[in-house]
Formats: sequence, C-alpha cells, structure tokens
Amino acid sequence: AIPGFGSSTVHVALSPWKTALRWFLVALLGAAIAAAGLLIELPPELAHLTSLWVQIRSFWWLGAVLLGTGLAGGVLTVAWVLPSKAKRVRSHLGWGLLPSPAVKVRPPRKPRAASDKHLRDKDGNMTVKHIEADSGDYPLHYETFLVGAHIPVELVAPFSNQSGQARSGERSVPAELTEPVGPAVGDASTGERVYLPVDHMHAGVALLGQPNSGKSAWMESCWGEVAMTRVNGAPRGQAWPLRNVMIGFDTKNDRQATKQYQAWSEYAHDEVQVIDVFDREPTIGLNMFPDYGDGAEAWGRRVAAAFRYAYGNEFVSRSVDTVWRVFAAAKMITPEVLTRVSATHQLRTDGSPFYYADILLTNHGDDAGVELARALREHADHTHNSGDESYRGINEWLGQLYGPGVTAAKRRELAEAPRTKVSKLMIAEPFLAVENPLTWQQILEKDMAVIINLGKTLGGFLGDEESRQDMGSLLFYTLWEEIQRTCDGWFDMLRAVWVFSDEFKHIAANNSEVVKGMRQDGRAFGVRLVLATQEPSTLQPDLLKTFIGFGMIFYFAQDEPSTLSMIVGDLVAGGGSWEASDIANLASFQAILRVRTKTGRLEPFTITTLNFRAIRDGLTA
Repeated sequence: AIPGFGSSTVHVALSPWKTALRWFLVALLGAAIAAAGLLIELPPELAHLTSLWVQIRSFWWLGAVLLGTGLAGGVLTVAWVLPSKAKRVRSHLGWGLLPSPAVKVRPPRKPRAASDKHLRDKDGNMTVKHIEADSGDYPLHYETFLVGAHIPVELVAPFSNQSGQARSGERSVPAELTEPVGPAVGDASTGERVYLPVDHMHAGVALLGQPNSGKSAWMESCWGEVAMTRVNGAPRGQAWPLRNVMIGFDTKNDRQATKQYQAWSEYAHDEVQVIDVFDREPTIGLNMFPDYGDGAEAWGRRVAAAFRYAYGNEFVSRSVDTVWRVFAAAKMITPEVLTRVSATHQLRTDGSPFYYADILLTNHGDDAGVELARALREHADHTHNSGDESYRGINEWLGQLYGPGVTAAKRRELAEAPRTKVSKLMIAEPFLAVENPLTWQQILEKDMAVIINLGKTLGGFLGDEESRQDMGSLLFYTLWEEIQRTCDGWFDMLRAVWVFSDEFKHIAANNSEVVKGMRQDGRAFGVRLVLATQEPSTLQPDLLKTFIGFGMIFYFAQDEPSTLSMIVGDLVAGGGSWEASDIANLASFQAILRVRTKTGRLEPFTITTLNFRAIRDGLTA
C-alpha cells in the first residue's frame, strides 16, 4: 500500500520457524548418524573395511548429541527463547527500530540501450546482430526497496483530497483492529473490515454525531451482536462475556430504536421484552423502588436520593426532606387506609405510592391532602392500639406538612418544589401502578434483554420532553443502584450488563453522578456502556468530560466551532496531526475512531460504517 510505488507486494509474517527448521535439520542429521552407527551392517563384499567401519560406528553418540541438540534448539526457537530473525525484529520494533536492509553482494548488471552490433562470421562475412534494450538488474537486494521522503510522509500524514470537494484526510487503521476481536464497526479506506476489541468495551463506547450520521445504526448492530452471543455463544477467538444482560433506553419520540432493537433480537432468535413507560394501558411495568424490607422510611429516603439526582441543584435539602417524608407516608397507604377517607374525596384504591404522594403534596387540592393525612393518622392509631407498630412513624413523617399549626399557605410553600416534580410524573402513573411489575433485580439476575421505551408508545401516545427526561433519569439512577446491590464481582464471573442509549442526555439529567460511577466503578460490576448524543453543548460540563473520557469514541461529522475544537484536542492527544476540517468534512456514515486497548491508546483512524440494517434484512430474507 505504498502510494506511487507501482509494485504488487506481499507481506511476510514474522515467524521463528525458518530458524527452527535449521535446528531440526541438524536433528535429522544426528538421527541419521546415530541410526547408521547402531543399525547398519557392512555387506560381505565390503568386509575388508570392517576395521574402518567399527571406528565410524563408535561415533554413534555424536549423532545422538546432534539429535538432542537439534530438537532442543528447534523447540526453544519456536518458543521465542533462542535467537532468531523474527525475535530480533520483534524486539527492535518494540523500541521503534527497523532491521538493517539486506545488501546485494553481486554487482547489478548495468542497463543498456538497444543497439546493432557488426560481427564477422567464420567465412569473413560481416553480419549485423540486433541487441535488445535491457533495464539491468534491480540495484538493491530483493528484500529491500528505496523510497523518497514523500512516500512515508504520505503514509504518516495523508493529505486531503484536492479534487474540489472538501474531504477528511483518511488515517490508516491499526492492524490489531482488522482481526475479528469484537463487533464490526465498518471498513477502512483499504477495504479491510474493522472491529472493536470486546474485551476492552468495559471502558465505555461513546458516539458523537449529527442526525443521520450513522451512530444509531451502529449502536443497533452492536445490540444485535450481543444478542447473537447470548444465543450462540462467543465467536471463536473473541473474549465476549459468558452471560449478558441487555438494557436499551429509547429516548427519542419516533420509536425507531425500539423497532430496530426488536428486529436485531428477532434476527438473533433472542427474547426481548419491551416496556412502554407512557403506555395508557400497560401490561408490563417496572418497579424502580422495590421494598427491601427495611421499612417505609428507608424506602422514602431512596426515592428522595433519586429525585436529587434527577433534578440536581433545583432540589435543595429542604425539598429532599419533604420528599422522603411524603413518600414514606405514601408507601404505607393501603386499601384499608383508604376506607377511612371521606366519600367526598374519591381516591383510587389501586394507585402507586407516587399517586398518593401527589395527593399529600396538595396537587389534588389542600382538602384532599388533609383528608388523606387524617385517614393515615387514624389508621396508625388503630394499628398501635392493636399492637402493630408498623405505622408508628406516620405522625413524624406527616408533621412537616400536616402537623399542628401548619396552614394551607405554609403547606404549599414547603411542598412547592417537589409538588411540581411529582405532578409531572403522573403522566406515567399507569406504568407506576402496574400489578406485579418487573424489578431491576429480576432483569439482572435472569439475564434479560429489555427495551425501556420512553418515546412514542405502541398506541401512539407520546409524553412531553420534560417527562421523558424525568422518568429516564429516575430509571437510570435506580438501575445503577440495583447494579451495585446485585452485580458485585460480575466482571470476574464473565457476566456483563450492557446499557444502550441513543440520546443519553435524557437519562443523565444534569448530573454526571451515575455515568461517572458506571464509567469509573462499573467494571467490577460488569457494566458496559454504549451511549450516544448529538450535541455535546447540551451536556453539563462534568458530564461531557466523563463522556469524552470513554475508552472508545466515534466522532461523526460536526459543524459547531467549539465542538470541533474539543474533538481536535482529544484526537491530537491520541497521536498524529488533526485539524477541524478533518471532522467537519466527514461524509455521512464516515467517522473517526479513538480506541484504547490493552496496549494503550491507539492513534485515531477513519472508517466508513456499514449499512448494518441492509445486511441484516438481506440475510434474514
């Protein structure tokens, strides 16, 4: 692949076998000598040579020595212990040194032009002999070639195409990524297929690109590759985990990611469960806050911690205190409690704790909140009189909003921040109130493949942007909490939790806590993140810093100047010379990849992603 050289070349793999073969020839010679000395007898007609033959046979031990030495030398050479050309070259390359070129011993024939030579034959007559032109011998050893300085420069720093249309300079792909070491990502400019090393995807895979740039198509194909390993096991020579949980978050409003994840799972013959968060009549729910048996107060505090993550700085400590108290009380509401509510307040008996917290936060009117608080206190007194102490904290929890002397105005002031947040979550109340919902623990322990659809439902209903982000953040936070509780040591057990999100700003909220935790501490739990976003400017600075710090990142075309500067800074740190035009001039489905493997951070390179959907649909057909 040397530009302008115009020769077909074949690479030779470095191998110690050539040197080892010489050792094995010595062993063969020794075996022959030993066999001759021990086994061969002189024929009768050569009996006069008996004394000489006896002397020769006495050296059979020399053959044995040669045999043992040759075998040992050959085996140790193949094992890279004894010196060989392959070992020497490999050792020098580790220090950036190339082997000295071979030297031509015999002087090359000089080139000559075509000519006519006059010769006289034996009869004395003159004849003319035509001598063809000859280019002469290749002046160097056949293993050596000479290049001008411009040729390696083109390999190290390719120039942009000057054909009129601006194009990105193509960078060659590291050889170790042209072997099938994990999921395919696309093709190099030379036509070679390029792969990501699956054994290092625990460092996170990030994709940054504009709409229709190709990032979603690759994410979906990666989902398909994981699904295929779940069904068929890991391909030969690839270090996939033995057991894989798959969780995909579809946060867009077109349901396309959900459809494609389903199609890939169907292609792999893998089972997948779709959960529509905003379905009006859902049959499958997901309990984000299961009961661990540690009481309603601990449960309420877990809800408050999730709210603090989802709403960030908007949620001051006073609001967090209000939330845990209200949700602890709401957790204790049962149909029996609701029988004590006045008939004038028709409350649902099959609501979720979020529904009853919404009432206690006065979103159904102050009177409804007061009436529900009274019913809770009355039920608590009844259970206390019967010896049941499970409701003994009710008065403390309700005291902040419904204690003596707390007016309706004061109540609204204390509940102002959380009440607006909880009221917006009521759009997902059918999902939150499903009977016998799944839990994150079940999904993890049963190695399930689940798609969490936060966009358009199958019935066509679409939640608003803010509700999608609120629910996505709560789901993402509680997933990480359950992973830490359930998946300790999974990496060493070759188990993985794959988390996919095509627009992860909807699940990361304005807080880097969970993404940073999964990126930095998730390895031990088997977490493998595959996250994408369109515009880094929409991410909070600390979250963007974590995103760019992923071990593998796809950069698709970008136009915004500050984004281009950020990407160039990251690429330059990985080696080579990069400019903003290299990113801005990327074509559709073309990307620059920056990859870290066990050998360190590889120099960034360019690839063209495949039409994964067409390949899948063609093979399916």
